[in-house]
Amino acid sequence: MRSGWNAMWKVMLTLVAVSVVAVRTQDRPAAPQAENPRPMPGPLGNNLLGPPTADPLMSSYPLTAKDKGGLDETGPYTVVPGFFKPNFPAGWQWGRTAGVWAESPDRIYVYTTGIIPELKASRPGGTAPQLGEGRLGYGPTNANLRREHILTVFNGKGEVIDEWKQVDARHGPGALPHRVRISPYDPEKHVWLVDEGVDHILKFTHDGKLVMAITSARHPADIAFLPNGDFYTV
Repeated sequence: MRSGWNAMWKVMLTLVAVSVVAVRTQDRPAAPQAENPRPMPGPLGNNLLGPPTADPLMSSYPLTAKDKGGLDETGPYTVVPGFFKPNFPAGWQWGRTAGVWAESPDRIYVYTTGIIPELKASRPGGTAPQLGEGRLGYGPTNANLRREHILTVFNGKGEVIDEWKQVDARHGPGALPHRVRISPYDPEKHVWLVDEGVDHILKFTHDGKLVMAITSARHPADIAFLPNGDFYTV
């Protein structure tokens, strides 16, 4: 009989202890929140941080000279608003600009989808297109897209020094320019264009003569080179 009472008392003491712990846990103040939480990445990735947004790809922030950009392969650079001065017809601007490759500070390749009519910013201080137009406003589905000025070469002052008009003819319906690359191991500096829309990769000589066209079994998005001349696509 005594052992039964002892077991009952142990159960009751355990329940009381659990109740006390629960009450103390509820009374404990919440952990303080950071006063300055890390901002979400802006539309240009982690190198350019902007205010939080539901969809960073569907908005943009005006660039200023204090902003920095660049990947590991190029290092940081200073943003210069209005640096590029393309030879577009009046009232036209770049559409989707996918690839930029700085071979040197005085030879910069810009690979785009084409040109579209100029769009006005939807909000003060913004850059076109904005939320009102959405991503389709400057992409390959734009009804006013002209497949022109797809590959342009600029000098260190932002001036056009070459335009590969022969590239325009190879970017018809469905084309989606994505990357322009030069292998760091290639002494002849061939220029590679990766188009993920029609699944092909184009290799040009340094002065713009097509030497190879590769059709991929999947949508190629980028290309990486090995010292022995081999390459990988992703």
